[in-house]
Amino acid sequence: MPMTCPFFFKYDHPEEATKTLQALIDETMRWADEWFVTINPNKTESVTFSRKRDLIIPEIRINSVVIAEVEEHRHLGIILQRNGKWTSQIKTSHQEHTRGSTF
Repeated sequence: MPMTCPFFFKYDHPEEATKTLQALIDETMRWADEWFVTINPNKTESVTFSRKRDLIIPEIRINSVVIAEVEEHRHLGIILQRNGKWTSQIKTSHQEHTRGSTF
């Protein structure tokens, strides 16, 4: 069975998104088992992008291990924040640039 993996999906309710994401994770884990690929759930994080402040996010699991839901995640040097803002990225970039200056 070919794997389907959307790069982006949007839902109005977190439960719907979690159901789809969990199905994709389960399918990926079946593929990983078949090809002897090890995925460490303890090194895996989840970020749900939303501007809602009171968002209740259902748990996502890999092999019965709950994946940590984080407020922000650094990927390829870019800090992605749950609320869609760039404040952490800008602050970090500013600190890195001022640290190197000799004023």
